[in-house]
Amino acid sequence: MPDGYSSNLARCVNIDKVSIQGLKSHDCHVFMETLVPVAFSCLPIHVLNPIIEISHFFKDLCATTLKADSLRKLEENIPFILCKLERIFPPAFFDLMEHLPIHLAYEAWLGGPVQYRWMYPFERFMGQSKRSVKNKARVEGSICATYLYRETTYFCSHYFKNFMLLPNNVRNETQCQTGTCQSTLSIFQQVGRPVGKKFTYWLTDAEFNSAHVHVLINCIEVKVYLDSFLMAMQVPEGSSSSLIHSEFPQWFKYQVHNQALSPIIQDLRDLSNWPMRCVKEWHTYFVNGYKFHTNAWSKGRKTTNCGVFVKRLTEGGYDDFYGIIQKIYELEYNSSSTPKRVVVFYCEWFDPSRNGTRVDPRYNIVEIQMTSRYCPFDPFILAHNVRQVYYVPYPNFHTIDKCGWCVAIQTKPRGRIESNDVQEEIPYQVHEMEHENEIIEVEGIFALHDFDGDDEELEGQNQEHEEGEEEEDEEDNDEDEEEFEDDEEDNDEDDDDSLHYDDHSDGSNNDDNNDDDDD
Repeated sequence: MPDGYSSNLARCVNIDKVSIQGLKSHDCHVFMETLVPVAFSCLPIHVLNPIIEISHFFKDLCATTLKADSLRKLEENIPFILCKLERIFPPAFFDLMEHLPIHLAYEAWLGGPVQYRWMYPFERFMGQSKRSVKNKARVEGSICATYLYRETTYFCSHYFKNFMLLPNNVRNETQCQTGTCQSTLSIFQQVGRPVGKKFTYWLTDAEFNSAHVHVLINCIEVKVYLDSFLMAMQVPEGSSSSLIHSEFPQWFKYQVHNQALSPIIQDLRDLSNWPMRCVKEWHTYFVNGYKFHTNAWSKGRKTTNCGVFVKRLTEGGYDDFYGIIQKIYELEYNSSSTPKRVVVFYCEWFDPSRNGTRVDPRYNIVEIQMTSRYCPFDPFILAHNVRQVYYVPYPNFHTIDKCGWCVAIQTKPRGRIESNDVQEEIPYQVHEMEHENEIIEVEGIFALHDFDGDDEELEGQNQEHEEGEEEEDEEDNDEDEEEFEDDEEDNDEDDDDSLHYDDHSDGSNNDDNNDDDDD
């Protein structure tokens, strides 16, 4: 898994006892939402589906953005999911905790997203308070003194210029350099930070042309020229990619050099003059709150940070591309003022077609064939356009249709950079509900017998069983008739008593009336 995504789950696995122990609450959170569908993928379908559904229920429920319609569907689906689980697990498994998901969707509808209500911020604050204890004999007083010191410092900081109070406590992923280039082009103003030893590398002809074309077509200010080029050339569908790579750079250079000079035209001229062949190379780069490694640098480590995901424009439209970072380059364009630099990743892309990438239409699980490759030579991608993923292989004892396939799981950065301010570190959450939850239908009841064995029809036992059921039904009918007759006799006795009571009451009333007449 990537750095900062979760703790080392391998230390919690006990192979001898075949159990997982010592997971933190955040580790359970990650395991339940992302790893459970992969870990139990070898189970039968009627057992696996409810497990995946409960996993996606919590994943959608813990998203940073909640939708009222989706929450309503979650509330309607969770009873069906729990009923399916009751058909799989023993009754002792279902206690109060297994009943609570019934109310969670409605609670989220009332209280809003979970990041404003869960216990992670308070647990983190308690951990910081415990680590601030200096006097072990006066624990409470030491915590109070540290808290007052922190609050006083924060209050006084409002009377000074903006500065970072605790720079050492900020994650490495959020400490990125701001763009120092004064260019008017947005592609040269991206934020990022390389780490480690710097190397030099000379690009080959194919790499040189591919990198330059990719920078051009991903520059927002060049898009107008690209549209004009396609209209002027009247490019037929299916052949625009090859024509752009071969003729667009020279056409673009001719256009910008024949326009009137202005600050943006000067920057476009610098961009059209091709980058330098000698580029800088690193093995680690921080961008967008992620930490990226090359594939070679990630080998032998506990974490992996080389998986990337991006939406790229192809002949058929935008496709999802999954790949692995092989190299990290910094391209430099010559300029009369300040050097203009842009960082690109040299990636090895997996085949985006059905042979290499498939998506489960029901649960939106993305599977990647790790041996498939994207044939066209287009390895570069801008560093600030990628998102990080990691690939989880299926269990080794899986069937042939899963052999060589891995599940691609997208991650969310633990910190965001907005206006040079670092947001507070938050636990793992998806940005929004990934898929529309449909009403889950109740599946058919599966027979509890050995599917591999031979079925035998026991005629004698079935006949005896049917005769026994008929005798029991006759006895039940006789008992019902006897009970009905007893009820009728009781009703007759009650009617006689009521009649006697009425006669007695009538007689007493008549006597009283006669006495009144005598008087």
